[in-house]
Amino acid sequence: VRHFSLISQRLICITVVTTVTLMGIGWTTRTAYSLSLITILLPIECLTLSLFWELGASLGGTVTGYAIIAPNTGQRRNTGATLLSGALVQDIGSRATASLNKMNQFFSYHMIDSYGCDYSTSGISPDNIETKIKAFFDRRTSDGPKFDTYVLYFSGDTYDTGDWALTDGQSLSFQTLLDWWSSRNMDTGSRLILVLDTNHSYLWVSPIRRVYDEYVAIQTCKYVKASDPESSDVARVGSFTKDFVDYNQGEELEQNWNDKKRSVTALYQVSRCWTDFTFHLPTPGEITDHWDSSFPRLLKPLLKAVNFGGVGNPCCCVGCVMRCLKRKKMKWLPPKELNTGHSFKLVRS
Repeated sequence: VRHFSLISQRLICITVVTTVTLMGIGWTTRTAYSLSLITILLPIECLTLSLFWELGASLGGTVTGYAIIAPNTGQRRNTGATLLSGALVQDIGSRATASLNKMNQFFSYHMIDSYGCDYSTSGISPDNIETKIKAFFDRRTSDGPKFDTYVLYFSGDTYDTGDWALTDGQSLSFQTLLDWWSSRNMDTGSRLILVLDTNHSYLWVSPIRRVYDEYVAIQTCKYVKASDPESSDVARVGSFTKDFVDYNQGEELEQNWNDKKRSVTALYQVSRCWTDFTFHLPTPGEITDHWDSSFPRLLKPLLKAVNFGGVGNPCCCVGCVMRCLKRKKMKWLPPKELNTGHSFKLVRS
């Protein structure tokens, strides 16, 4: 629907320009009939252009999601196996299962094309996670193009550097994940949103700021350490996922994000060029296919005009200035809530 709106927007823009041009050419020979016809046609064309303009601007692009969930056992680097009580094992498992259900609900509610929600109770192997994540980054829509947005969720054990804890004492760092994304993205203009619910994932916020040439964002949290770890009021891994999903489904939270008494705070950060992102525009091939199926061959010479990038965008000449202003605004005055264009928002406390 969005691509149809963008293509139709260009067609109607050409129609409006043609109508105004013909009106100017025939102004000296105008009659009451011609003026009445133009007075009727021009407002209708402008209203139709406005309709498709709004549709193209408001409809979100394509999005796919993948969730990786493992029980959070508090594993640390260079430490042996830790014996956990039966009650604690049951609590850890129930929280991981709750996160799994919440992410399935999140993908369904926001119509995110789900690649799956993987749940592992025996740890995450390096080879398996590399294969799965790279395959996820390679995903394409049924029509062929890459998705506009890729949402990758992780909840599980991490080391005190924020790196994901894998089996055999190995780990997955942010730089490695970014390298996988860059090798698969290949300047396609897609963006990556990381949603992380772990004890140390807030340490990945700073590296995101230094990413220049990729559209990457992170939504994560920071759990406040309580004086009494055994207290039932202590927020544990999984609490943020519940609040984040509930909030983006319009449900009321027990404590809002700005409440100073919250035991888990929300954080988000975006790369330097994040505000330059735009949803994929229809390619010349897509415009040609749409034209062949909707218009007579006699009008095919107009395709060159329709494929001109500036058609339908009267503000294209000030695009560079607007991009610069958006970057500065995001850097100096980041919003409390960042709309992703897919009906869910990134939030910070």
